[in-house]
Amino acid sequence: MYKVVITEFTFDNIEQEKKVLEPLGAQVVFANCKTEADFIAACRDADAVIHHKGPVSRKVIEEMQKCRFIGGYGAGFDTVDVKAATERGIPVANTPGYCKEEVSDHALALIYAMGRKLIWSHVAAVSGLKTWNPRPFRPMHRLLGQTVGLIGFGNIARTLAAKLKALNFVVLATDPYIPDALFQKLGVERVTLDELLERSDFISLHTVLDEVTFHMISTPQLQRMKRSAYIINTCRGQVIDQEALTQALEKNVIAGAALDVLEDEPPTDATRQRLFKLPNVIILPHTAWYSEEAMVDRQRMAAETVAIHLQGGRPDCVVNTEVYERRKAKKGV
Repeated sequence: MYKVVITEFTFDNIEQEKKVLEPLGAQVVFANCKTEADFIAACRDADAVIHHKGPVSRKVIEEMQKCRFIGGYGAGFDTVDVKAATERGIPVANTPGYCKEEVSDHALALIYAMGRKLIWSHVAAVSGLKTWNPRPFRPMHRLLGQTVGLIGFGNIARTLAAKLKALNFVVLATDPYIPDALFQKLGVERVTLDELLERSDFISLHTVLDEVTFHMISTPQLQRMKRSAYIINTCRGQVIDQEALTQALEKNVIAGAALDVLEDEPPTDATRQRLFKLPNVIILPHTAWYSEEAMVDRQRMAAETVAIHLQGGRPDCVVNTEVYERRKAKKGV
């Protein structure tokens, strides 16, 4: 019998996971981990682990005695020490695609909200606006034909690109890991990051968080943007240098920002005192991924990934595929 440990979650129950894994003879255990010591105790004798936000650190991984697989409930994998897992020969997987419709819709809604200044108009209207006309919100430009730049061109960005193209936006994208064929298929122009920053009216972030993308948007990148441009972040807060962004917004280096994610969640008092009080910012509490349907898919897909591995298969969403290549080499395949 396999032991699959779910270290923590925010769902109502784990019935989806049990439905997938128990027919394979797996015992599904919820551990409610909060500290590194909790993770070590829960995962020490697990055959597989599914985690949510908690840090699956090197120390946790080194204490694992029989773990064969680490899965996650999200598209990101920055809370796992992938290097340590790879050294131990443990595949690490994420769950991409479960919320591609939700996040792409969210980003699209924010593009329209920023471009049409909907939030500012609403706040002004209900706060006693005397002049009942668009004068306080000028300038505002027609969205038809404006350019959206996508940083990252994975599942979510490609879904958003198709929606943007249908709405007659010009779409640019940059991603060093995606083949040209996928750009061509969607009619999206592949550009460098610098060119994207300089040409885009809206910039939407859709990249993973790692040592390369940490603070990839900071002062030099913000200064390359048009003064009339907006930046939208629905991926990871740490991809943007939040202090640099705050300063850029305070100085009107760019027109505004819509942020579903922040560097620190929940936000610090300092963030609330500065970033939250700026008039050209929309802040949302990390809800881009959510729908009732996405929540079910998230649980089911994470469990299915573990199930594929336990049955001897190779899930498509493993992020350290060199583990499998190393196994092949050892077997002389």
